[in-house]
Amino acid sequence: MTQKYAIEALLRPPVELYSAVMMILAGVTCFIVPSLFVMPKNVAHVVAVIMVTLGLWRLWQGLSVIKYQRGLRKSPSFNMKRPNIPVNRSMLYLGRGFEWSGKHTQRIHDSREDDAAIYVRQKPLIRWLRRKEIQWDESRLFRPLAKITAWDSFFNPVRPLPPIGGEPMLHGVGVEDEQAVYLSLRERSGHLLVKGTTGVGKTRLAELFITQDIRRKNNC
Repeated sequence: MTQKYAIEALLRPPVELYSAVMMILAGVTCFIVPSLFVMPKNVAHVVAVIMVTLGLWRLWQGLSVIKYQRGLRKSPSFNMKRPNIPVNRSMLYLGRGFEWSGKHTQRIHDSREDDAAIYVRQKPLIRWLRRKEIQWDESRLFRPLAKITAWDSFFNPVRPLPPIGGEPMLHGVGVEDEQAVYLSLRERSGHLLVKGTTGVGKTRLAELFITQDIRRKNNC
């Protein structure tokens, strides 16, 4: 009896990028200078297309590894304006999330290993800037620089984490499985427990429920 075991190795250098670059360069060279590979032009063009396609596939794999590691350090931002909150007559919208499985438990275990610290912790430059921003805030000369490095904008490559607390890895291990989460209105007659420390969004969740009830014209 054979059994399939899924083995992941995402906390490592994105080695796929090396083969991706070589495949794409070889494919482009084969297309432009087919004589270099001693091939007829029509055959060389077919080979070039295949190599570039494989290179792009490997590039996507390498970028997926980088995206996963970045997600462990910083959760992606998700914003929704009140008019855009979905309203359903039979379901209650809870937000976005994923169903926790053994895969996510294993990923958390792997991310807590000592060897994984380089991929999970913030980069040394980022940690150094966060410490310096505290010192610079007391200096009239460097205070403007502290405001620039602490600027919460997409254009700031060293911007700080969002002020929501917690560990980003708890969300990052399943970000690719994330989707809209709904609760049947028939289940609201039971109790719903919402746990979280101060500032993580419990009040915003209550506002989300109330907004949907108002727009649904509930009398409860």
